[in-house]
Amino acid sequence: MGFALRAFDVVFLPWMRRRIAGVHIAGLPQAPAGNRPMILVSNHVSWWDGFLLHAIHRALRPAAPLYTIMLESELQKWPLLRALGCIGIDPGNASSVGRALGALRERIDRRPDSVVMYFPQGSIRPSHARPLGFKRGIELLCRHIPNADVLPVGIHFEPLNTPSSHVFMSAGTLVPARDVSSTQLERAVEHELDSILAFVVCEGENAARAWPESPAQSTSGNGEAIYASRLSQT
Repeated sequence: MGFALRAFDVVFLPWMRRRIAGVHIAGLPQAPAGNRPMILVSNHVSWWDGFLLHAIHRALRPAAPLYTIMLESELQKWPLLRALGCIGIDPGNASSVGRALGALRERIDRRPDSVVMYFPQGSIRPSHARPLGFKRGIELLCRHIPNADVLPVGIHFEPLNTPSSHVFMSAGTLVPARDVSSTQLERAVEHELDSILAFVVCEGENAARAWPESPAQSTSGNGEAIYASRLSQT
């Protein structure tokens, strides 16, 4: 899978960069433990989301295997994705769920540093939708990987002043999988999205240039803090 993913990146990343004006990432943990699995949990706002979270995978653990749980119906449309670590699941079929989680557990047992991507909404919704509508499947996933760290990530697209959109991603605080609830993660991702949206409102068309590279806080005209996070840019 590692070779397939690297080969895919050689072709896909230049193609993606011609269609997305910029990818701006905030809040990545400085040194996440590499001896435990990591689950990236995000809102689902576009077709690009899995590839965008792959940017976080490359930033944090580029040598680790990457796995994605996705609908079997969608995976059948893009069979190449199986070679890139995607595992199909039919949420309404208990046998399918069991097989998918079992296959994922086997792979993680072989590589404890694995990274898993998961989108608990199950369908695409705007980043400003509240509530986001996380489903409880993330709790089942975490019960099967109780030693994992869970990283909540907000993803937002903003057109700004370029023909193609900029992508802003903000990561929250790592949460032990054994302590996870879908409600907790939903609120954590909503918090990251609210921070991004407030930052864009404050900076307007300069948001991409103003995106801080170090811990920072922006305030509105009345002094209310509207953006505060550990920040880094890739």
